[in-house]
Amino acid sequence: MKKSFFEPYVGPNYENGINGKKVLVVGASFYCNHKDCLYFKDCTDVNVKDSSRFNKCCPEYNKNDDVPLSRTPQYEIHEGYHEGYKAYCTFAKSMCEILNLKSDSDEDYYDAFWNRVAFTNFVQYFLPRWKTLPSDCTDRDLEALCEVIKEKKPDIVIIWGTVTSNLIKSALCYDSELQDNTSGYICHSNVIDDNCVIVLNTYHPSYSGFKDNGNLEKYVRMAFEQ
Repeated sequence: MKKSFFEPYVGPNYENGINGKKVLVVGASFYCNHKDCLYFKDCTDVNVKDSSRFNKCCPEYNKNDDVPLSRTPQYEIHEGYHEGYKAYCTFAKSMCEILNLKSDSDEDYYDAFWNRVAFTNFVQYFLPRWKTLPSDCTDRDLEALCEVIKEKKPDIVIIWGTVTSNLIKSALCYDSELQDNTSGYICHSNVIDDNCVIVLNTYHPSYSGFKDNGNLEKYVRMAFEQ
């Protein structure tokens, strides 16, 4: 039985990647702020942890060109620049600057990056708040991520933040010595049997210290040079 509820966004140039490497970006979670919605309490229940039964009956479904909840990754990436989603915009611009992806404007930065990568969130249901807690995560989310990695076969997986990354790295990654030597930024995973996947853990791009006094640039470059 498939564990993933959210269908990953896959950019049109994903197979070509960035500097020849296919990249999967993994955020933390989606949240719903429509507290007056008839389904809000059940859809965002952190005990049940399942939004799937509201996939096509959410009131936002008809407002967003009949996009089901399961396709939220595609919707948010497509609309992210014009809707002003800070995390997607900040991350795209930072990565373009670090990896020398040329563009002429902020919107070009956005497309230059997101057109070349895939994206999903770790938690596989909607939260009732913006902050992700360790208790929100389950083994199902971990299994869902493994599904996506095996299907998309990225060379690099970029994880945002520390809440979900601690669970992911402890379950899927090895070479703790490399993590220690790179301030926790880089390790490897063998989720794909015949392919060693580079795992790059950054601070969440909405965090004010996201660039980490130059460490972001240092370790992004290191990961893409492997």
